[in-house]
Amino acid sequence: MDGKAFLGQLRRIDATINDYNDELEALKSVKIVTYAPRQGDGGCDSSDTVGRLLAKIDALSEKYNRKLDHLIDLRDEAREVIDAIPVEIYRVILVKRYLRAMPWAKIADELHFSIQHTFRLHGKALAAFEREYRKKGENMREDESK
Repeated sequence: MDGKAFLGQLRRIDATINDYNDELEALKSVKIVTYAPRQGDGGCDSSDTVGRLLAKIDALSEKYNRKLDHLIDLRDEAREVIDAIPVEIYRVILVKRYLRAMPWAKIADELHFSIQHTFRLHGKALAAFEREYRKKGENMREDESK
């Protein structure tokens, strides 16, 4: 995967993290209602049902937490590469666009640049990210071979 594709996935990662967090909160807020069956009702053993439901909730929570950890690791990796870029304005643009998911117009407005100039700087920032991303990959491969 090249640097641009790696950054592109960050915007989707934020949405996915939010979705997982929402699902985890929904799971945690499930209210389990038990009832005592009337005599001769032949109802089910509610403690067994509750136990199975709680086990499913725990399993889903663990699965979502593992996925969240992976997604957060990807964001952290992107942040490390961005932080290695020597030009501050490139770092600022990449953080605003990919880590904070800001729209182009807002980025340009906050930086007091035209949108066209912001796009030009973004192109240069992507090239700088690509160089640092490749360096990081090369360093990782060198470390693995030692």
